[in-house]
Amino acid sequence: MEYKTSINSILEKAKSINSILEKAKEYHKYNWLEEAEKYYRAILVEIPDHPEANHNLGDIAMRVNKPEEALVFFEKALRINPDCKQFQNSLANVKKKLKSNSIINQNIEDSDIFELIGNDFVFERKIKSLENKLFLLNDKINSIHEALNSLDVFEMKNIDGVSSRMLPIDTINKNSTKTLIAFGGMAHGLSMPPKEFFKSLVHKNINIIFVKDFKQCWYQKGLLGKTSDIESSIEHLTKIIPKTTKSLITLGASAGGFAAIRFGMALNADRIMAFSPQTFINEETARVFSKSCIRKLDFDNIELDLKKILEKYNLKSKIEVYYACDNNRDQIAVDHIKDYVKEFSYETDTHLLAAYLKEKGLLEGILDSI
Repeated sequence: MEYKTSINSILEKAKSINSILEKAKEYHKYNWLEEAEKYYRAILVEIPDHPEANHNLGDIAMRVNKPEEALVFFEKALRINPDCKQFQNSLANVKKKLKSNSIINQNIEDSDIFELIGNDFVFERKIKSLENKLFLLNDKINSIHEALNSLDVFEMKNIDGVSSRMLPIDTINKNSTKTLIAFGGMAHGLSMPPKEFFKSLVHKNINIIFVKDFKQCWYQKGLLGKTSDIESSIEHLTKIIPKTTKSLITLGASAGGFAAIRFGMALNADRIMAFSPQTFINEETARVFSKSCIRKLDFDNIELDLKKILEKYNLKSKIEVYYACDNNRDQIAVDHIKDYVKEFSYETDTHLLAAYLKEKGLLEGILDSI
């Protein structure tokens, strides 16, 4: 009887380790390295000689430019499974990188060697320098823009005019009893933040408030020239909601979806509609969606985790989340808050779900339900 119990416990443990490994590999695949590392290390607590967990920790170390740490993990993985070609290749690559780094460090002033092996090194440094200059330029432009907005220099004469594009908030007041707040997501490249769902909404017989995040960090730094953080933004939006409003809806996609949920809860919206929202923001999420905001965010802040926010609220809002079930990152984001939302999944892998639904002729039906 004891022998049978022992076998069952081993089998259960094996199932658990496999489950953890699959989860780790999911995070790893989508470059959520911090989460993946936690899961791999959890496996090593139980099975220190797990070959794949050791190898994959080595891969993570390589991705964050820590080849010395990677070497230790790759050597251990290969000792455990010496016939694995992938492990052999990984070890060879990390040794090559370490040798290359050593030569560069020892001969940085030797022009002949530098020319032969230093090009990648120089290129990487130049790219980093250009990125820093771009961030500084963006900060400078934002500072000027912020000052102009705080002085109310821009006046909206046309809902889609030049001045309108410079404003963090555009309001269309049709004296309706229904108001929709549409939160914009991330801008593409150096373009202006989008006025989300504009063409699909502008002709509807409802009040609409378009909100844009010029600082591109999930509204954590406020509305440019108007507010400084989430709480002051909530106060500002509360004041500008038309007085005729009896029913409030929030809407957004991606980072705008995050905002639709966060602000919708605070404003006690009757309905919240989020397309492919991020639901917790860490360094990996920031790198993927808005690399320039990494240095601006406190990743320990509760405001970056919608689950923690949702736990605090006595929910009255109806939260609807629309997402692509074949997009692993978006699936993980929805799973994070699944106990608080109504899910609508679509068999596609695109993060740009609203655009996909529009192309398929499905978006208008969803928005018409407003």
